[in-house]
Amino acid sequence: MAGTLGGFLSLVEARKSADFQLVAKYRVYRVTNGQSEIELHPLWNKYIRANLAIIKGWALFQWADYLQRENPNIPALIKKIEPPVKRASLSEQTRFWNTVVVEQPIHCIYSGTLLQPSSFALDHFLPWSLVCHDELWNLIPADPRANSSKGRSLQRFNDSRHQRRWQDRHHKRGV
Repeated sequence: MAGTLGGFLSLVEARKSADFQLVAKYRVYRVTNGQSEIELHPLWNKYIRANLAIIKGWALFQWADYLQRENPNIPALIKKIEPPVKRASLSEQTRFWNTVVVEQPIHCIYSGTLLQPSSFALDHFLPWSLVCHDELWNLIPADPRANSSKGRSLQRFNDSRHQRRWQDRHHKRGV
C-alpha cells in the first residue's frame, strides 16, 4: 500500500481523507492557530466533560501523592489541596470552654486579660491553615483583640510562661 505505515495511513494522508476522524479519534488534542492553541478532539472533550469529577479526583490524588512524597513533614496535606468550602462551626468547642471559664478564672495566654464567659474568642494555637482541623487540643480561649492581632501566625513566646499556661489549662481540663 502506497503511503501507508504498516497498514495505517500516514497522518498527512489521513488528514486529506474521510478517515481522519477514525485516525484522530485516539488523539486527545491537536495544536492549532500557529502553535498558540490546543484544541481537544470533540470525542475526548465530550468524555472529559462527562467524567470531570472522576478525572479531577484522580488528578488531585496524584498531586497529593507527589506532594506528600516531596514534603513528608507537612500535616494534613490532602486537606490543603482542596480545603473545605465552609469551615465547621466552633459552637461545641465554645460551649466547652465557656463552662471552663465559668468554673475558674482564666487569663488570655497572649495578653494576660481575665476572660469573661461568652466574651472570648477561640484561638487555633497552631493555625487552622497548618493543621486543617478544629480539635479541642489545639483550641484555646483568648482575648478577641489579642487573637485577631495574632492572626494566622504562630505565637513566639519570649519565655515559657505562656506555654506553661497553655499546658496547664489543657492538663487541668483533661483535653
